[in-house]
Amino acid sequence: MNIYWNEEYCAPAEDFDTFQKSRYIARLLTTKDPADVVGSLALARTEIEKRTTSEYLQAVMNGSPRGLAESSGLAWDSGVYHSVLNSTAGILCAADDVMDYNNPAVAGSLSSGLHHANSQRGSGFCTINSLAIGALYVADKQRRVAILDLDAHFGGGTTAMIKGTKVAQFDLSTSEFDAYPDSEMNPESRKYFTSHDYYLQKVERLLDELEDFGPEVVFYNAGVDVYPHHVSWETVADREHLVAKRLAMRNSRVVIVTAGGYGDYEKIARLHAVTFSAFGAKVGAEPIPLDVV
Repeated sequence: MNIYWNEEYCAPAEDFDTFQKSRYIARLLTTKDPADVVGSLALARTEIEKRTTSEYLQAVMNGSPRGLAESSGLAWDSGVYHSVLNSTAGILCAADDVMDYNNPAVAGSLSSGLHHANSQRGSGFCTINSLAIGALYVADKQRRVAILDLDAHFGGGTTAMIKGTKVAQFDLSTSEFDAYPDSEMNPESRKYFTSHDYYLQKVERLLDELEDFGPEVVFYNAGVDVYPHHVSWETVADREHLVAKRLAMRNSRVVIVTAGGYGDYEKIARLHAVTFSAFGAKVGAEPIPLDVV
């Protein structure tokens, strides 16, 4: 599979997980530079402009108005636009890969998805919602598209961006942040997510719903930030193998986006690498033993 990444993903100066951890994941995998794909950056620019209001996009690019430019919760940084341009290009390259049935069924980008941002502003440390942009790009090509979001937080920005389209969202959260009207907000139920079996049963149920929808292309927002506060390292690893197995069984075309994961960069990178290895990618380092995490 092609896994897209380049140094521009880490262009912002701020040492923040969303921007900087992808470099550590890239060290474990064989990656491809989306900028080397002819026309990819121009396509990303066009798709971002199509899905983002001009006022907000100019704020992200130029830092003014400052309040809107920093609506993600992070200080404005000129590198952010370069980061999201390249990471969006990576997602679109991966999408083009899987839409071509001569290619492997799975491709990915070491992007963070940024599922809290909407077309008008940022939120939750997310600036441009490349996950939604990628899914809408594929839907425009008359493909049946689903977003499977297993990040620790709800993707309310994604919900806003796909409203009124044929893109379906399947979202399981261990936190109520960025919840939206159709999201499952049951605190009594959520406290049991710490159980390995209970959490994986919830994932299984969500996959059942996704299969009933019958997507041709699935965008998997593979957040690992459910670790360590909600579930164990082992549970996340089991989840990734479960998702990969279930999607392979129904012959889904899959775009993997790395999404949330916070803490020690090298440790979290190993957990993100589990996602790609579950889908068949070769990982160039031994996984961290469970008893040391």
